[in-house]
This record gives sequence, structure tokens and C-alpha cells, in this order.
Amino acid sequence: MNRLASAVMTALLVGMSASSSFAAAPLSVNTPAISQSKTHADLITRSSNAVYEYVLAHSGSTARLSDFWVFPTADANTVFVRYTLGDLPAEHLLVVEMDGTRIARLRDLTTTDIIEADL
Repeated sequence: MNRLASAVMTALLVGMSASSSFAAAPLSVNTPAISQSKTHADLITRSSNAVYEYVLAHSGSTARLSDFWVFPTADANTVFVRYTLGDLPAEHLLVVEMDGTRIARLRDLTTTDIIEADL
């Protein structure tokens, strides 16, 4: 196989594995184009996964989240999360404090609920 064909084959394989990893992601996560989004990329990933699992656990496994945004803050463990659940026009706005991969504290600013640890 010549060099060009080998390079094309490699690019295709890498592209296929990348697209399959994105296809496995349960949710499309949006972040603002600010420096904290890059600095806190790991926190954004951990918090979006935790919030997704939390919402599904409390809304039913068939719930569909859309317009999902994660806004990092200056605090290395805290983000704001905004999403819409299902086809309802109501948006949710959460303040989420993380402890590793688990939610330490979650506050839904669209309700009066404050949920502490053990989520």
C-alpha cells in the first residue's frame, strides 16, 4: 500500500473511532466560548454526566434533555447547568457543586429544592 492510501486509511479509522465515541455520548453539551470552558473541561464533562444521570433517575429513563448548557465559574468545582426537559417549554437552571465524579450539592434555581450530597 502506498503512503497516500495508508494515510487515508488511518484518517478514516481515526475518524470512525472518534465519531463512534461521540455517538455514544448521551447528550450534546454546549459551553460558552470563554477561557474557563477550556480550563475546566474536565469539570464540565464530569458535571454534565452527573447531571444527566441525576435527571434521568428522577424524571424517568425515557426523559429527553435538550438545549443542555454547562457554564463554568471561577470556582474549580462549581458550574451552572441549563437544560430543557422533554418537549416542555420550561427551562431548568441548576447550580452544581461537584466532588470528584459525584454531585456534592445541587440547587435547582427554578424550584425551591436544594439537594445535598449522596446523589
